[in-house]
Amino acid sequence: MDAAAGSRHLGAANKGCSTCTKRRIRCDLAQPTCKKCAKKGLACPGYGPRLRWAGGVAVRGRLKGQNVPLPDGAGRPDRPGQDSALADAADAGPRRGPPAQDGVVVSPAGLDQTLRKSARQFIEYYDKNIAGLMVWFDSEDNDYRRRVLPRAANTPGLRLAVAAISAHHGAGTFDHETPRFSEAARDACLGLIQNQVREMTGRLTGGSELTSQSDMADAEWMLAAILMISTYEMANAQTAAAESHRMAARTIANVFAHDEASCTRVFDFLRNQLAVLDVLSSTTSFELSDVERTVVPPPSMANGLFTQYLTLLQRVTLLSRRRMEAPSPDANVGSSGGADLSASSIRSQFEQARGTTLLAAGRLQMQPSVVGRDFIRLVDIYHHAGILYSYRCLGLVTLERADRESSMLKLFEQFAALEDPTLSAQNLPWPAFVAGTECHGDGERQEAVAELFTTITDATGFRHFVDVLNFLRMFWAGDHPDWRPLARAFQQKGFRILAL
Repeated sequence: MDAAAGSRHLGAANKGCSTCTKRRIRCDLAQPTCKKCAKKGLACPGYGPRLRWAGGVAVRGRLKGQNVPLPDGAGRPDRPGQDSALADAADAGPRRGPPAQDGVVVSPAGLDQTLRKSARQFIEYYDKNIAGLMVWFDSEDNDYRRRVLPRAANTPGLRLAVAAISAHHGAGTFDHETPRFSEAARDACLGLIQNQVREMTGRLTGGSELTSQSDMADAEWMLAAILMISTYEMANAQTAAAESHRMAARTIANVFAHDEASCTRVFDFLRNQLAVLDVLSSTTSFELSDVERTVVPPPSMANGLFTQYLTLLQRVTLLSRRRMEAPSPDANVGSSGGADLSASSIRSQFEQARGTTLLAAGRLQMQPSVVGRDFIRLVDIYHHAGILYSYRCLGLVTLERADRESSMLKLFEQFAALEDPTLSAQNLPWPAFVAGTECHGDGERQEAVAELFTTITDATGFRHFVDVLNFLRMFWAGDHPDWRPLARAFQQKGFRILAL
C-alpha cells in the first residue's frame, strides 16, 4: 500500500525521510516512498512537513494541568529550577524534504503572486466543490461556508489552507504560473501555524493565559486550517501526514475546550468536525493510548447529526482496545464504561442514536428530494454498520449470528437503494469499509464493496480510498475472517487504514 508518499519542501536542505534519519542511514529519496523503507516493509513517512505535537503540561494559570501544544525546543528551561509553563513536548515539523525531481521550486514571491491572482478563485472553488465534502449534510447552514470561509480573505494561514486544497482538488481548473503550488501553499500554511503556536507557547511560558477573544480566533483559524490540510493530505494519499496533522488538531482542540463557557460556535463546530474524523479513524487504530485520547463531540452538539452515534461508537472502540490489552473482562468492563454494551443494549443504543440523528435532520428542513431520501438511507447504513462493527469488536459475532446476518442484509440493501451515491460519497467510506470487513468469503458482496469504493474515489477525488480497497482485497485473499489482526500488523509497520 502506498500509505505515505513524500512531498517536497521547497528550497530546503535535504535530510531524507524521518525513518531513515532515525535509523542513521542515507535515504535514497525515491518517490513516492523511499526504497529503503519499502525493502524493510515499513511505511515511508515521506518528506513533507508534519505537525506532531504531544502535550506539554501547563503548571499554572487557567490551563493548569492541561496539555498544550509546544514546538520542538520552545519554552524549555535554560537551567534547572527555572519556572517553565511547559514540559514534555514532542517534535513539530516542518520536516525539510528533497527538492522536486524536476528541479521546479516555488519561490515565496511566486507563491504570493499566485495567491494574489487567484485567491478569489480558490475560495469560490472551495465553496462550490469542497465545503460540502467536509460535513455530513451540505446546506446553507454549513459553517465551513458560512463562518469559516469568509475569514480566509483576511487570515493568511487559512487562506493558504484553502488555496492548497483547492489547487490540488481542482488541479485541472486553475492555470497556475507556478507548478507545485498546492505543496508550497501547504508548507507555508503549516509554517504560519507553527509560528502562532510558538508565540502562544511563549506567552504561556511567561505566565500569561490564552483567554482573549483574539486567542480563540487564532485557535479557530488554526484548527480550521489543520482540518483542511489533513483533508488535502488524504486527497493526495498521504495518510501518515494526515494522521500527524490530526494529532496536532487534537492538541489545539483540547487546550481551548478546557473552558466550555468560552467556546464559540465556530470553535465548537470545528471541534465537532474533528470529532467525526477522530472517532472514525480510531476504529482502525490499535494503539490504546491513541484511542484513549480521541476527541468526542462537544456537549453543545449533543443533539446534532450523528453525535450520539459517534459517542457510542467511541465507547465500543475503547472497550475493545482495552480488552485487547487486558483480555480478562473483569479487569476492564467497569473502568471502561462497557458494562451496558451487551448485544441487546448495543442494538437499543444504536436505535436511539438513529432516532436522534433523524430528529436533527428534521430540524434542517431537508426537502423530500433525492438528497433527503438518500440521507435517511445513510442514517440506516451507519446504524447497521455500527452494529456489525460492535459485534466484531466485542466478540459477539457467533452469539448474534442471526442478528448479524440481518444487519448485513439490510446494510447492502440500503447501499443498493441509494438513488445517487455520489451525493453522499464523502460519508460512505466508513460503512463501506465495515461492509468489506464483514464479507470475507462472499465474492458477490466483495464486488459490490469494490464498486462502491470506486464510486467514492471518483466522486470525491480522494486517492487514499484506493489504499483502503487494497487493504480489503488483501484481507479477502487471506484465511482469517477477522480483519483486525491484519490491520493491527499493518499499523505496527506504519501503515494506517483511514476509511474516512
